[in-house]
Amino acid sequence: MKQINPTRDPGNVGNSFNWLSEQFSISSELGKLDNIHLAFFGEIAHYRPVNSLAKLLSLFKNVHLSFVSAPEVKLQDGVRRYLVSHNIKFEEIENIENVIGKIDVLYVTRVKKEYMSDELYQKIQGKYVVDKKLISHMKKESLIMHPLPRIGEIAVEVDKDRRAVYLNKQMRNGMYTRMALLDMILRK
Repeated sequence: MKQINPTRDPGNVGNSFNWLSEQFSISSELGKLDNIHLAFFGEIAHYRPVNSLAKLLSLFKNVHLSFVSAPEVKLQDGVRRYLVSHNIKFEEIENIENVIGKIDVLYVTRVKKEYMSDELYQKIQGKYVVDKKLISHMKKESLIMHPLPRIGEIAVEVDKDRRAVYLNKQMRNGMYTRMALLDMILRK
């Protein structure tokens, strides 16, 4: 793994707080960051955590990324170019069923109404929802993550699944990561 110093060069791969806490959550739960398949699911275009985490994961070996979204809210061109230039295996698809049984991490995002027309919002809202039926096809040793807040893209019934880490472990890891970074910065 390449070494990263987020206090010296946080702009290198995006928002340091977000990607470090997401990295911590994934590595502490799966025990690795190499050899993973992560699917970003929902509205991709307007999410800094998606862009940052995708770039961060390019630092690890054998990472496969799937971006599952409507074409209107697909991956940003700059992130796509970054992944291509770093030889990262990725795909952009509209149907989660194509990858749900293969992924190690399902990273869910909400549809951000504030970034689109009412017409587009109505078209895609509710199209990318995680429920018990969908997660029944996931690996037993996988994770469901979300940057929060959510507005209906994950059914409440999913919260009780042991793979759903967004309301407990992911939030707690984010707090610990921020505490550690602030401690590092303030001690300098």
